[in-house]
Amino acid sequence: MNSSFESLIEQYPLPIAEQLRHWAARYASRIAVVDAKGSLTYSALDAQVDELAAGLSSLGLRSGEHVIVQLPNDNAFVTLLFALLRLGRYPRAGDALATGSGYRRAD
Repeated sequence: MNSSFESLIEQYPLPIAEQLRHWAARYASRIAVVDAKGSLTYSALDAQVDELAAGLSSLGLRSGEHVIVQLPNDNAFVTLLFALLRLGRYPRAGDALATGSGYRRAD
């Protein structure tokens, strides 16, 4: 393995789900994500992830469940991705054009 990569791993041994919280504490006012509608700082993104995670948790999804995500590549996608990871869910990219019985809708 590349030594610079190994040193990065040692410096940031956090799971992806916790990386955002780390960066929000360290660089709260820096821009984290940008899309056509605007941008979010690390602290704003972290707060939105917490809010969405709380809402998703109330839906009754269990840790370890897979969730299909069909969103454009924008701030909402990033927020949902981190919220699912923070809750121990496994986000899976879905085909936005798919139809038929390949998916089961959660009520």
